[in-house]
Amino acid sequence: MQPILLVRNLIVYTNLKKTIMKRFLFITFISCFSLFSVNAQTTGSFQTSITFFSQQHTLAFYVPTTYNSVKSYPLVVALHGCGGNAVSFRNSLLSISDSLDAIILCPDFIGNQIIGANGQIIPNAIDTTINVLGYNIDINAVYLTGFSCNGQETFKQGWDEVYSFRGIIPFNAWIPMITDDYNFDSKIPTCICSGTADGSYTKNVTLYDSLIFHNGFGKFNSLPGIGHVWNYAGRVGELMECFNWIDSIYNANVQVDNPENYNFDMNIYPNPADNYLKINLENIKDNEVEVLVSNINGKLIYRENQISNTVIKVNTSDFSSGMYFIQLQTKSEIIGQKKFVIHR
Repeated sequence: MQPILLVRNLIVYTNLKKTIMKRFLFITFISCFSLFSVNAQTTGSFQTSITFFSQQHTLAFYVPTTYNSVKSYPLVVALHGCGGNAVSFRNSLLSISDSLDAIILCPDFIGNQIIGANGQIIPNAIDTTINVLGYNIDINAVYLTGFSCNGQETFKQGWDEVYSFRGIIPFNAWIPMITDDYNFDSKIPTCICSGTADGSYTKNVTLYDSLIFHNGFGKFNSLPGIGHVWNYAGRVGELMECFNWIDSIYNANVQVDNPENYNFDMNIYPNPADNYLKINLENIKDNEVEVLVSNINGKLIYRENQISNTVIKVNTSDFSSGMYFIQLQTKSEIIGQKKFVIHR
C-alpha cells in the first residue's frame, strides 16, 4: 500500500474512532440524565392524582426539602373535613412536617365524608406514595388524622385497620350518633382531641371510655373553650402531644405483653381492674420482687417491694380510669411486664 493512502486511511480511522467515542459519551450522558430524571423526586408542596372508583382524586403532598432517599420518613395521612379540600388542609400541616421530619399526604374526597368502602382511598394513596412516586416511607410510622366528618372516619377507618397505622388522631370529630360499626376492640393507639365547646364533645368522651373499657390504648386531649374548628392557636401543640404519646406507646409495645422478652409470663387479673389487681407469682423463684406501675405517659405512680407469695395484690383504688403498665423486677433484672386498664 502506498504511504499516502496508508496515512489517509489512518486519519479516517482516527476520526471515525473519535466520532464513535463522542456518540458513546453522549448516549451515556443522556442515559444517566434520564435515569436521574426518573429517580429525582419532588420536594416541598405539590399535587398529583389517582383514579378511585372511576373518579379522579387529588393527592396533596408536602415532602421536606431536605428529603434524602436513603432515609425512611414518617408519613402523616390527613383527612380534610366535609366542605374542605386537600390542598388547604395540607398547607395547615406544614409545621407538623417540620416538627416530625415527616411527609404529609392529604387525599381529596371532593369535600365529602370517606364512608365505608370509600376508606380504601387511604391505602391506595399510601401505595401511590411508596410504589408509584417512590418515596422512602417508614411503614411502621404511618399516622392517620382527620377533622370533623372525617375525624369520625379517622375513628372508623383507623379502628377497622384499612392500613397498619402506628396511631390515629381524630380531631374535633363530628359524631352525630354512636353506632355499632365502631370497632372498640381495636388496639391502635388513639389520641382524641376534642374541644369542650364542640357539639360532639360528650360523644368523643364516650368513644374514649368505650375504647378503654375494651383494653384499648387511648388518650384524651380536652381542649378548653374550643368549638368545632381546625385552625386555632394551640392546635399544633395538641397534635404534637398526640404524636409523641403514640410513639411512646409504640416503643413500649415492643417489649410489653411479649413473654419471649422475659423470664416470666405474667398472669394479672382482673383486667379491667377497679380497686385491686392480683398477680400470680407461683412460677417465680426469687423470694422478693419489686412491683412498679407507670401511667400511659410513662410516669411512675406506684412502687413497692413484695415477698413473692403465690399471689400478690396491688391496691389500685387511687388510680384514675385509663391504661397502665405494670412491671415486675428482681434485684438483677426485669422479669415481666403487662398492660392493664382501670375502669370505673
